[in-house]
Amino acid sequence: NNGNGNGNNNGGNGPRSAAPLFTSHNVCFPNIFSQALLQGDQPSSSSAYRPHTMITTSVRGHLATQDFPKEYGWNKCHPSALFHAPIETTYSPDMMPLKEMLERQSESVDAIILWLDCDREGEAIAWEVQQVCLSLDGNGNGHDGDNDNGDVRPRSRSRRQRARASILTPDRVYRAQFSTVLPQEIQRALHNLTRINMNFVHAVQARSEHDLRVGAAFTRFQTMRLQKLFDEFAL
Repeated sequence: NNGNGNGNNNGGNGPRSAAPLFTSHNVCFPNIFSQALLQGDQPSSSSAYRPHTMITTSVRGHLATQDFPKEYGWNKCHPSALFHAPIETTYSPDMMPLKEMLERQSESVDAIILWLDCDREGEAIAWEVQQVCLSLDGNGNGHDGDNDNGDVRPRSRSRRQRARASILTPDRVYRAQFSTVLPQEIQRALHNLTRINMNFVHAVQARSEHDLRVGAAFTRFQTMRLQKLFDEFAL
């Protein structure tokens, strides 16, 4: 969420590098669960108003990073192998406080509204936030272990995560569509909650994978060629 409103700043209670939290009570808009998408992807028009308690925070762009496994490192494979190599999703150490804060907050909420930028990149980041809040990696696995580099990789879901998943599910994750941070625009968005546009998410993921594979393969190929050309200058 992109928070900008009245409430209590609880950021001092969490890790210093995590985002601040703002809690606002009695925020009235149509019952969030009555806005679940119906036939034809249209929100219900008979939603009753009710007060909600909203906890707002923010993220710093993409939470996760993608890279090749160790066995595809430099000098371990031919550059052409990178076009077919598996890609791993990891969380760098500097993102861990933010990721853990999102996971903790997700344990005590009934629903999530994603207020990321309304473009393709924002949609992809919204999807990453949803995966973290549901403790999923996209394949039903949790993120409760780390590797030798300190990066967190997906592992089996913990008992707590499995129990929480029975309450907070993708059906309780909503997407807010807005163009400006003005009161009337925020109210309009709260009246017309939607879902993440997976077409946008897949477009960003395809572009990201293309950039990673082509960029890494070309960089390694070029470096190897130049090394051979300038071997005579090696010390």
